[in-house]
Amino acid sequence: MMNPYLFMQQGNQAFSKGDYKKALSFYLKAQEGIREDLSPLADLYGNIGNVYAVIEQTDQAKTFYKKAVTILRRLED
Repeated sequence: MMNPYLFMQQGNQAFSKGDYKKALSFYLKAQEGIREDLSPLADLYGNIGNVYAVIEQTDQAKTFYKKAVTILRRLED
């Protein structure tokens, strides 16, 4: 299996090129491998939220933004 952080980087590149479907695909692949590492997971959830926001799937975007915020709050404690 590929490095999940590489998937995240590829997702960022696709997002910056406006290829949101590909970005989401890479981010979801990254999600499978990052589950245990909370800080990058929060970033990843934020990135997924950004994709959903750009493609106007607001409810999905909110769900992932909330997941990111929850993790960030846990990390602050």
